[in-house]
Amino acid sequence: MSFRTKTYRAAGEKVVRILGKKVKRSLILSPAPKDPVLVPDEAALDRTKEAAACADLIIGCGSGVINDLTKYVSGTLGRRYMCVGTAASMDGFTAYG
Repeated sequence: MSFRTKTYRAAGEKVVRILGKKVKRSLILSPAPKDPVLVPDEAALDRTKEAAACADLIIGCGSGVINDLTKYVSGTLGRRYMCVGTAASMDGFTAYG
């Protein structure tokens, strides 16, 4: 089972179910074919910005890189942001930056 499937099952499904029809678009970021993990590079930022361009609220569901990308893009686009954390060890969920 891939990490994106695990993350979606851990929290993504529930977020979509709770929000229902309010979810107009979602994006599941995954690593590039040659990378074992998701890299927070320009390509990932571009995909996240494109998916969030018309959003009123951007929800990052995951940990680490997902939280960082979502937080950065929400600040860049001037959108509200929420993180649904899936790893208790990640301290970035409550960090100010």
